[in-house]
Amino acid sequence: MHQKKSLLVVLSLLLATFALQTSLPSVAEAAAPSFRAANSSNTNVKTPSVRVPSAVRSGDQLVLVVTTNTNTSIQTPSGWTRLGTARDGSDGRTAQMTSSLYTRTATSSTGGQTVSTTLGRRSKTAMTLVAYSNATAPKAAFASTMTGSSAKLATAPTSIGADDSVVVSSWAIRTSSGSTWKTPWSVTERTTSVGSGGGRITAVIGDDEADQGFHAAKTATAGSSSSKAISWVTVLSPTTTSAPAPAPAPTPTPTPDPTPPSSGCTVSSKLVPSCGAWFGTSIPSRDGNYNWSKGLAEYENVAQNVPDILHFYKNGNQSFPTNSEIAVAERPGKQRSLLLYNWKPAGNTTWRQVANGAADNQIATMANGLKKYPHKVFLNIYHEPEDQVKTSSSSGMTVADYKAMYRHVVDELKSLGVNNAVYVWNPMGYYGWRDYLDGLYPGDAYVDWMCYDPYAKDNRQDDLADIVNRVKPNLNWPGYYEWATDKAPGKPLMLCEWGVDTISNSDPASIVSGNAEQLMKDFPMIKAFVYWNSVDKVNARIDNTNTKGKAFGNAFRQLANQSYFNSTSTNKAP
Repeated sequence: MHQKKSLLVVLSLLLATFALQTSLPSVAEAAAPSFRAANSSNTNVKTPSVRVPSAVRSGDQLVLVVTTNTNTSIQTPSGWTRLGTARDGSDGRTAQMTSSLYTRTATSSTGGQTVSTTLGRRSKTAMTLVAYSNATAPKAAFASTMTGSSAKLATAPTSIGADDSVVVSSWAIRTSSGSTWKTPWSVTERTTSVGSGGGRITAVIGDDEADQGFHAAKTATAGSSSSKAISWVTVLSPTTTSAPAPAPAPTPTPTPDPTPPSSGCTVSSKLVPSCGAWFGTSIPSRDGNYNWSKGLAEYENVAQNVPDILHFYKNGNQSFPTNSEIAVAERPGKQRSLLLYNWKPAGNTTWRQVANGAADNQIATMANGLKKYPHKVFLNIYHEPEDQVKTSSSSGMTVADYKAMYRHVVDELKSLGVNNAVYVWNPMGYYGWRDYLDGLYPGDAYVDWMCYDPYAKDNRQDDLADIVNRVKPNLNWPGYYEWATDKAPGKPLMLCEWGVDTISNSDPASIVSGNAEQLMKDFPMIKAFVYWNSVDKVNARIDNTNTKGKAFGNAFRQLANQSYFNSTSTNKAP
């Protein structure tokens, strides 16, 4: 009797589920804007024009930016709506640039048409046009102008009203030479308009995806400096479409309880994720007391993300991992954080002395601690050695001495039975020490991961791409990423320390804003970002409470929670 009642209950629940699914109404779904086509022109006439790409379809949203090298009027093209006009200065008598942004919804005949405008006087003019499907008409546009003379120009920060929006950004500059723009890594460049001769206008337009909330300014860099430049930003929100009601669900047959689906992403024996990249941090507490639990809570309060890697520093006879380090790495209900350790010998021991066995007792202590831990750890041996190098062969601190020291530590640990260390080599990666790198590299057989420690400060870096690979053409330096991937092809790279100074940078939030997956298409061998959440070296804390600090914290949280950094579970790591 009891079994019959149970069966009736199950059948009743199935029937109720079937009835609910077949009666669900259609729901509104957001269709994200999608880039359709772009075109541009650059002329020196009174009636400039640009052709709408033939790929444009009815219902597409078009954005047009017209920029001249004079202070003049720009007539609104027929069928278009002007969202704004800007000049390069508040004094209309001395302004030498005029720029207007327009929008319209395409009809069935818009594709292939020529869009013309009439100026108040003949001018060198750049016109850039982009088209998007599944987009609603933008309601506003915001301009920024150059302050002083520079090659860098930021767009205005703006607010995003809906998830899956597209932010269209454009930059134009008036120069006597130089005809290029470098857009931020997060912005996909769609078309450029290149002028010539004195007073030329060079313009670029592109876009990036953004969800609801704050959208940081984006800084582009021109090929030469000028005091005359104008940028624009406008937002295309997604359209909404009516989704059909779901089809009736078939009557289920009894099956075992399902297991959670696997993402298919794995972790190698060298702790390399097969999908995306790790995202970690150091966790000193803000009060300077190195309270790991407190520091981790402070980080997660802003990042809203469990770190994949926790970074600690050791020296001499210290044994690790410690109980307090394991406690923050392995919390109930949270994914496990991988441990990254930097180790240096104690005291004034030279590299040559370590290579000759002077620190073997310290290495033995380290080995005993590592062997007790059941998981693999990243082990970084004597990081940032470049500024310690001496050229005298008797110093014990030559590049050859360093290489011998590193190899001895690895060989000694292995001979002592350590089999859970993944070996990391960590120079600064600063171009000023580039001549030492080849000699310091311990060799492929001794290094599992390449690593470096780049920082953004004093407005020297525009975005994450500049942090990841800072190029110095005048020094014939391709950037550390390019050097490392050429030196050791196939080895994963880690930013063991990276940080953005929220004090010396005028707009720190813009440096970390953008699409990480797009960045990694250019730097696919970077498999880990480990942030330096400290005020040592640079004021890089993500929880600074001034205006710039709060904006940076918001941008950092968006970066940390992007799918690229959350696609592989650390629980799969050995």
